[in-house]
Amino acid sequence: MEQDSPRVLIEAVSRGGWAGRMFQMCGVFAEFERGMIRERVNAGLARAKVKGVCLGRRKLKASIEARIRELRTKGMGIRRSAGL
Repeated sequence: MEQDSPRVLIEAVSRGGWAGRMFQMCGVFAEFERGMIRERVNAGLARAKVKGVCLGRRKLKASIEARIRELRTKGMGIRRSAGL
């Protein structure tokens, strides 16, 4: 039995003409949506900053941090030492 070479089942889409204009419109809408998301996120961060909300990860207690560092220097893995 003779094997055929692989065939491409999807036709190439020309980026000229109407298909190209549709691609361009999709790109414009995606860029617009991404800009709107960025504005909302930045506005929310600014509002939280004005309220005095602390963003980010909470600080570890010094004793826990020291214990983790000690275990890491003894060769314990990150995942096992993170279980503390």
